[in-house]
Amino acid sequence: MPLQSIMSYSMKRSDFSRLLVPHDGSEMSDKALDEAIRFAKPFGSKIILLHVVEDRVAPPSALLAFIKEKATLGKAKADLMGIIRMGGENMLGDRVEKARSAGLEANTMIEVGDPAEVILKTAEKEGADMIIMGSRQLKGARRLMMLGSVARRVAESAGRPFMLIH
Repeated sequence: MPLQSIMSYSMKRSDFSRLLVPHDGSEMSDKALDEAIRFAKPFGSKIILLHVVEDRVAPPSALLAFIKEKATLGKAKADLMGIIRMGGENMLGDRVEKARSAGLEANTMIEVGDPAEVILKTAEKEGADMIIMGSRQLKGARRLMMLGSVARRVAESAGRPFMLIH
């Protein structure tokens, strides 16, 4: 039985009207987006693509290049974060168009902070019915110890359906 038929028996259209898809630019995030698009079609779900810029991304030594006369470390960090945000917006541009070209409503969000915390707060704030995200495939003992710290933390605290794509 096709996926659409199975889902129509047990779930209502409104059950998954908003899907949050965190995206970090990786191949696994692209796979998660592809799966989210496939999952969203039968429900007519809206896809919210979220990119989180880690606020701890730049060590102070990297910021020195951004410091000009009388500029502060805080200003240099803000300038660098602006550049990184712009990169995130550019990276999500093609991906949101992919969802829209599949006939889905989609938008992007760029947030700054700890990725797991931001994903969880955004899911709550946006009323996401499900979180669909990718995670690296680890092997051996590393796989047992960590699912991927961000994915693990989100899965443990999501309070809503969570789909992890490998």
